[in-house]
Amino acid sequence: MWLPFPLVAQTAVSFYKNGMSKLNAGNALEALSDFNYAILNNINYKEAYIARASVLNSVGEFSGVIRDYTKAIELDPNDKTLYIALGKAYESIGDNSSAFANFNKAVSLDSNYAQAYSYRGMSRNFSVNYEEAIVDFDKAIQLDSASAEAYTYRGNSKFYLMQNEGALEDYNKAVELNPKLPEVFLNRGNFYYYNDAVSDACTDWMKAMALGSFDAKALVKKNCK
Repeated sequence: MWLPFPLVAQTAVSFYKNGMSKLNAGNALEALSDFNYAILNNINYKEAYIARASVLNSVGEFSGVIRDYTKAIELDPNDKTLYIALGKAYESIGDNSSAFANFNKAVSLDSNYAQAYSYRGMSRNFSVNYEEAIVDFDKAIQLDSASAEAYTYRGNSKFYLMQNEGALEDYNKAVELNPKLPEVFLNRGNFYYYNDAVSDACTDWMKAMALGSFDAKALVKKNCK
């Protein structure tokens, strides 16, 4: 009897393991096929949904990402990391309200989860709630003082509130913590640019570009000679 997919030949676990091997080897599309088969064999396979979501995210299929993380949460509603992943997927399609709700849920599950406060703070920035964003970033930094991301985005909040001295202090601290994070240089470059320090802005943008920032590359092309 012919089957449209090899449900009998392999188990869900073996499909998943094969998929992870292919994904780690850089064969994302082949891995996707294995994750599909793993889920067909076991529709309650949380890890397979998460793995498939990561592949779909890499190719910009955000509706599929949202579907798979939503299913994973249905299977394990107490996994705080899933709410962060789902929130980021919603951000990718511009649905900040849903993103915020998921980051907020992650905070409610673990009040000591620094990353959840950082993402909720970023969501508040998108909604122009800068004072509340700073409160979240303060908490994230209290819980994880080595988070360059939290310092960077708190710097943005302060910049938007025209607290320039505090903003620059945060950007500089972020650079100190992680000089290989492109967002640090991108955002500090933006700060310099809007404070009429174009040369400093271009220096930072070029550093961000060297670290892989396409946004910085566009800014360098437009503003730097």
